[in-house]
Amino acid sequence: MPSAARALIGLLLVACGRPVPGAPAAAASDPVMAELTAELARGPARGAVLYALAKRSDQLGRVEDALRWLERLAATGWDVGLDPSDFATSAAKATARYGALREALAVRWTQRPTARERVRLRGERDLLPEGIERDPATGDLLVSSLRKRKVIRVAADGTPRDLVSPGQDGLLATLGLRVDGERGALWVASTAAPFMERAADTASGTSRLHAFELATGRLRARYELAGPSLLNDVAVLPDGRAVVTDTAANLVWVTARDRLEPLTAAGAIVEPNGIAVSERGELLYVASWYGIMVVDLATRAVAPLGLPADATDLSGIDGLYVHAGALVGLQNAVGHPRVVRLPLAADGRAARGVEVIEAGSSVVDNPTTGVVAGGALLFLARRNRESAFVAGAPTPVLEEVVIASVPLGAK
Repeated sequence: MPSAARALIGLLLVACGRPVPGAPAAAASDPVMAELTAELARGPARGAVLYALAKRSDQLGRVEDALRWLERLAATGWDVGLDPSDFATSAAKATARYGALREALAVRWTQRPTARERVRLRGERDLLPEGIERDPATGDLLVSSLRKRKVIRVAADGTPRDLVSPGQDGLLATLGLRVDGERGALWVASTAAPFMERAADTASGTSRLHAFELATGRLRARYELAGPSLLNDVAVLPDGRAVVTDTAANLVWVTARDRLEPLTAAGAIVEPNGIAVSERGELLYVASWYGIMVVDLATRAVAPLGLPADATDLSGIDGLYVHAGALVGLQNAVGHPRVVRLPLAADGRAARGVEVIEAGSSVVDNPTTGVVAGGALLFLARRNRESAFVAGAPTPVLEEVVIASVPLGAK
């Protein structure tokens, strides 16, 4: 893929704690660092960018650079702390300066340990799940697998069974899921990834969007992009069309009869990820590297979600949902993972505030996405890490996959 696209993919992977294919142990020139420093030069210092620069510098063995980026981060209002797993093999971590910086950032970290374990999967420790949904007809949870290229049903007692079998109909590393209960469909976004089984059978940068029968797993429709593409998360419009984020192409696509068409202009949303439709169906909310963007579905105009002046940094939200007049975001790219709730103004184009409703629970480690059900967010709270499944990695000790819940409260 072109170097610019590779840098964007690398930035996404680094920010999410995922391995960058072919990343050097140390290098004078690194495309991810180049993209991050260019981003920093384009505007005011953003905490998420400073965090990612520190993390990437540390990965490249540039200890002094990593510490300097962390010092700049500590001088901001950063309130997400440092995720220990981001510096798990850090050379910087051994220094006294790192310890002092970690403590200074921890003082501002807002903790709200509200998550509770809901379901623990029986077996399937190597599933490497990413997306989760719920079948409204059966109550089963549906979970996608980056590693095994499939979708499973999960019963209330944690027993899994395949709904869509591994690699069925060309399924790749599966990411976002979305149920269309009205039409009995399950939409699945997938992309070629180095940690999926049989990774060599698909060209890098290939992405696919599938629609399956929710009850049976039979194929209804398939769309493909040759890339560079990273179809990531999906939502369903009131008329049944699917909209899907493409993190590599900086686009949101919408399904047409036999193809995907751009819904937004290229670059209008930087590294789009989580996606949700407003309660009235006229707006689309898209999580990006910079925060949350709002797409007017009638005009296709894109604008940032309005926020209070003192709002916390909303960079790197993965899952994004609408519930009872508010947005709910699962933020996992930089710092300690957390769940935030944003009560919306009447027109849906601005948030009246930002509430941290989960941060610091011991059950949560490397979470990804969730599904709103019964007044709570059910989310993948513990799921192992992509780095355990890349060719050449040491044989991992895998944990059980845990789904947790967080109460969402009222409007």
